[in-house]
Amino acid sequence: DKSIPAPQFSAQPDRSIGSHCSSVHTSHAQSTFMRCTRRLLRNASWEISLDSIAIPHIRGRIDSVVRVPGSKSLTNRALLVAALAHGESILENALFCEDSTIFSTCLGQLGIPVKTEPASSNYHVTGLGGAIPSKQADLFVGNAGTAARFITALLSLTEGEYRLDGVHAMRRRPMGELLKILRFRGCDVLFTGDEGCMPF
Repeated sequence: DKSIPAPQFSAQPDRSIGSHCSSVHTSHAQSTFMRCTRRLLRNASWEISLDSIAIPHIRGRIDSVVRVPGSKSLTNRALLVAALAHGESILENALFCEDSTIFSTCLGQLGIPVKTEPASSNYHVTGLGGAIPSKQADLFVGNAGTAARFITALLSLTEGEYRLDGVHAMRRRPMGELLKILRFRGCDVLFTGDEGCMPF
């Protein structure tokens, strides 16, 4: 990993955060900001093309509200739980991204009503208590690993014929251990590509 030079404050261009932090008089918010920046740079493993990172001097008190975006991982898990519940669940501050769109689309193809509100970052899911109305479906999970595994496991709750596939990279990701458990539960799995991988 390349070492990343400590950023310079514009108010004190000759002093870096790392070596002169104790001499910079700042508010508590500024001190917290500098500690987080140092930790970020210390743990950074990506390459950076700039010689330095300029961080503007913060003057006065910070009074602001920051809206933290939703989590892709938590959104997909919440979609699954809502699908398994009885009645409507409202997921607030969800993350709308390719993976969560794929997950909600798969639920809709299985007959589980999902209403999306991207503007307000909300999902409305009408759970059917584990029931899956659609007994046949061709499901595409793209490169969404969470959707691939959770949707596959969800299908074991019902009887029907389903086909799952993804992009080329997904076809290389192993699914054998999960499918071994589902086969033990009585599911029939037929691979149309490499054993233990999509499509099946």
